[in-house]
Amino acid sequence: MSLYARIVRRSVPGLVRLACVLALVALCLVCWSVLQPRPLPVILAMSAGHAIGGSAFACYLLAVILDAVQRPLPPGSEPVAPSISDAPGDSKKHQDSELSSQTTNSG
Repeated sequence: MSLYARIVRRSVPGLVRLACVLALVALCLVCWSVLQPRPLPVILAMSAGHAIGGSAFACYLLAVILDAVQRPLPPGSEPVAPSISDAPGDSKKHQDSELSSQTTNSG
């Protein structure tokens, strides 16, 4: 296993744990400002609390992206079709109904 694969595999749970801890710290700051509405707790909650909460969200988002990138496709599945014309269903029927609705609305 390569060094990159080991780092990615071990970093996803670590990022999720870090996101949880940061979110709890931010929540404590915000709760402190609600329970003790003085200038200092409110300023800390509005600045540091929200910055720490945003960092927690960024860590969680990065963990989700890393997990999605490292997870292989199931065997036998194909990637999503790049165009809508390749989608299953009757595209001719949809085009005909679209044309008929345009003619009824313009008349």
